[in-house]
Amino acid sequence: MYKSIPRLGLAAIAALGVIAAPPPAEAQEAKRAIVKVAGDLYRFQNNFHYSVFLVTPEGVIATDPINAGAAKWLKAEIAKRFKVPVKYVIYSHDHRDHIAGGEVFADTATFVAHENAKATIIGEKRPTAVPDVTFAERMDIELGGKRVELTYVGPSHSDNSIVMRFPAERALFAVDIVTVNRLPIPDSWSRQIVVGKKFGLEDPDGKYLWDSFQSRYGNFGSGLSDNFQDSLSPSESDRYGKPQLVPPRLGQGSFRLVVMDAYQRRCAVTGEKTLPALEAAHIRPFAEGGKHEIRNGIFLRRDVHRLFDLGYVTITPSQRFEVSRRIKEEFENGRDYYALHGREVAVPRAKNKQPAAELLDWHNNERFKNGFEI
Repeated sequence: MYKSIPRLGLAAIAALGVIAAPPPAEAQEAKRAIVKVAGDLYRFQNNFHYSVFLVTPEGVIATDPINAGAAKWLKAEIAKRFKVPVKYVIYSHDHRDHIAGGEVFADTATFVAHENAKATIIGEKRPTAVPDVTFAERMDIELGGKRVELTYVGPSHSDNSIVMRFPAERALFAVDIVTVNRLPIPDSWSRQIVVGKKFGLEDPDGKYLWDSFQSRYGNFGSGLSDNFQDSLSPSESDRYGKPQLVPPRLGQGSFRLVVMDAYQRRCAVTGEKTLPALEAAHIRPFAEGGKHEIRNGIFLRRDVHRLFDLGYVTITPSQRFEVSRRIKEEFENGRDYYALHGREVAVPRAKNKQPAAELLDWHNNERFKNGFEI
């Protein structure tokens, strides 16, 4: 569940109107422009598509790259006009006509999207960079004293569309938001389909539209023939147990971002830089009173993170990596981890971003499974 964004006197940003397909890019020179919206927020136009970017002293927070050609042009213009790198690229949703070309910014940027978008981008092989960080309901990104608030709006033009609010600039960026109560449009439909398309229930798109109609407007199938009713597959609710309320973990996405940046996208113990294999670890777990704060975090390779959570390894208050003898006792293995024993951990230079000594002490005393004698 997410709270609706208050209606403020927002600066209007045109991001809609992608109804008619634009001419192929090769047929004409692209119309590109950058226009100031408010404060340090700018709108980028590439023919019939628009995105926005926010300039800060530490870098730029950009949104949909649109396509590779547009992204290359925008990257060059930002470097020329503002002389700062693009640090974040936020995808409004997964559709390729908005997010293609993200890889142009991969040398400096972290990519952010809704959690549903990542699976589609990978599954559909969208020609763009895969998101590094995802979120479920809400997420804030802060850079250079400025903030962007991301909110998931629920199933609409896609199942992963988000809106982006720039509070200091009093502006909201929204892309392809459809009319309330309109049935969802299957992703397989091209923009040229207007009338005449027909489906049977054996077709995935037909079944999807029928289920959407039923859930939105009620069970109109009660008067249909038994044979027709029997042809319907069981609903998703029949395949699972009783629904349960699960309290969300607020701030997890933002926590990962700040920890990742503080550790320069490297594992603090191994130095590994392969981002999909790295995670932001809580020193004191969130479920046990730990907070989503940078001093309660450390960036670790996934296997090291798992061992850290289970207490087979720890980091001392003097910032040394220690391995428990229990790994060898219980698993008759661990050679690669014992080779790291005693290594000095790479922490951020800024003391206010380094792991808190009292939290490391907590992990040593409450979680660590005995020490390893050298």
